[in-house]
Amino acid sequence: NRIESSNRLYIGDANAQLYRQNFNFKLDVAGQHDCDITANSSGGDGGNINLRTIEGGRVKITGTGGVGIYHTDTALKVETTGTGATVFGTLETQQLNVSGVSTFQGNISVPDDTYLYFGDDNEFSISHVASVNTIQSSSIHGIKFLTKKLIINNESDNETFAEFFQNREASLYYDNSKKFSTSGAGATVFGTLDTEQLDVSGVTTSVGGFVGD
Repeated sequence: NRIESSNRLYIGDANAQLYRQNFNFKLDVAGQHDCDITANSSGGDGGNINLRTIEGGRVKITGTGGVGIYHTDTALKVETTGTGATVFGTLETQQLNVSGVSTFQGNISVPDDTYLYFGDDNEFSISHVASVNTIQSSSIHGIKFLTKKLIINNESDNETFAEFFQNREASLYYDNSKKFSTSGAGATVFGTLDTEQLDVSGVTTSVGGFVGD
């Protein structure tokens, strides 16, 4: 039977209505009542529910409990799983709040003039603003590096600025040439030491003598 555009199909004391309005098909459920759409109510893995448009976008509710959101009929973009949800492609959001552990596979890109903040009061930040890369801490506790070896090189990774080793020397370089290095006995200067004042306590051994003004 055909229901004309101006007519409605009332179900159950007029709590539910099926009708067409301004070329739109509507299902209204009055009051604080649920509207359940059930497929394969007898059980099993089959009986999917598909909500689709003629252009191909659809929502698929599977008989096993998963939900998929498709951009086209075959382009799956969001899928729920037993542990959460999976996004296929790029997720764009104005704000993302994550509780728990986050695992990233691939690169993480942060645009220019954007900060990464850490701590409840944004006490620590990493930024790339006006082509300047900055690591900043406003905490009274500063920044702590925990490592057995720390090497600071140039961007091409072919010149060393400084080296720090656990239970070994700490060295400073100039133009990739070591100029200062600590040791168990003290420190060694490679080359010429220029100083306005030199206070020495203990024995001083000179090779080649001293030159003073």
